[in-house]
Order: sequence, then C-alpha cells, then structure tokens
Amino acid sequence: MKKKKIVDIEQIAEQIRLTYAHVLKTNLELFESYKKFKEKMKNEDHKRYFQLADKYFCDKSGKLKWEHISNLIPPNLEQNIKEKYPTLRENEIRLCCLLLFDVSCFDISEILPYTQQSVYSVTHKIKKKAGMEDIIPSLRKMLLRVTC
Repeated sequence: MKKKKIVDIEQIAEQIRLTYAHVLKTNLELFESYKKFKEKMKNEDHKRYFQLADKYFCDKSGKLKWEHISNLIPPNLEQNIKEKYPTLRENEIRLCCLLLFDVSCFDISEILPYTQQSVYSVTHKIKKKAGMEDIIPSLRKMLLRVTC
C-alpha cells in the first residue's frame, strides 16, 4: 500500500510539471505572436509602441528576459539545481529548467544565448559537468522534491 502512495506522489509531480510546461508554452507562443505582429507593423508610426513593450519583455539582444520565465517555473527550482550541481553556470541552470518543462530548442534559443544547434552541445556538457546520465529524469526527481 505504501508503494501506491509513492506512485500517486510521482503522478501528482508529473501533473504539476505538465501544468508548468503548458503555462510556459502558452507564454512563449504569445511572445512569438508578438514578434510576428511587430514584424508586420514595421511602420514608423507604430515603432514607439513596440519600444515600450520591448523594453519590458526583451533584453538588449532582443531575447525574452529571464525574469518573465522564472516567474512561470516552480519557486526555488533554480536554487535547488544550483545547490545540487554547483559546477553549472547560470545559463546552464536555466537551460535545465527549460528542458525539464519540454521547451523546444527554438524557444530556448529565443530566451538563452544559444542557437538551436548549440542547445544539444550545451546539454551534453551539462551531463558531463553534473555527472548525469540523462538530464530529464534527474531533474524530474528534483522537481518531485521541490513540489511535493
């Protein structure tokens, strides 16, 4: 009977992960729609309206500011990853967070200073640095501890 409770907690943690993943995906889709709309409206008259939004949402390179993403993930997740894997740099920790929630390589390249192609090589480096065989199961176990 005790084993059933463990399975139930794992199922709950997975539902929480999927909920966060959905919220992240929805927000990233909105950001992509905003970028497409902005591209269509290149008219000088509209430029000033987009400058205000860009200042709020984007960093100097035009990528989505991390603070908007960090508000959409479980509290303390970044800190827990940092404590468990102290050799990881800030962007590698952020990449772990995004991978945990099934964020696509395209979206990762819109947030972090990586190209779509470099996400794979950075992921491999993270595995080596952190001594993980597979990133996602290791992070899911961590999420289980954070959320339950």
